Formats: sequence, C-alpha cells, structure tokens
Amino acid sequence: MESAILVEAGFLDVVDCLIVVDAPLDLRIQRTIYRDGTTREQVEQRIARQCDDAKRIQAADYVIVNDGRELIPQITQIYQSIISKTNNNK
Repeated sequence: MESAILVEAGFLDVVDCLIVVDAPLDLRIQRTIYRDGTTREQVEQRIARQCDDAKRIQAADYVIVNDGRELIPQITQIYQSIISKTNNNK
C-alpha cells in the first residue's frame, strides 16, 4: 500500500512495518512531470493535497532514499533488519 494513504487514513496498525520511499521534492516533481506529461503546477497541487513528508517519514519504520544513490544496498539492509527481527521474535 502507499505510505501516505496508510498514514492519512490512520491504518498503520494493519501493517507489520512501514517502508517509505523518499526523494527530494524537486526531483519528485520532475519525475512526475516526465511520467505523467503534466505541468509543474498540477504536480505541486497534487503534492499539496497529500500527507506531509515529515509525517510520513516520522511514521516510517524504514526510509529508502531515492535520490540517485544506489537502492539495492538500502533495500538489502532493510531486508536483513526485518529478517533479523523476525528471527529474534520466534
């Protein structure tokens, strides 16, 4: 599920953990314009209606930073952490 929806709707209790993928605002805007063929103003309006970034990150158990750095090491570290916690709770 999408993290902003989980946070906004108050459904964090239905997931075991929340992983948020975050990127700098301007980069997200550029990516959305490219992907959707929309205007910057439309993207900014859409973002303004969404959950605040700080609130999503604060609610997260893990954050993946998608700003051009390698994603696989971040994902691997999160995966290993989750597996470790799972094994410790058995």
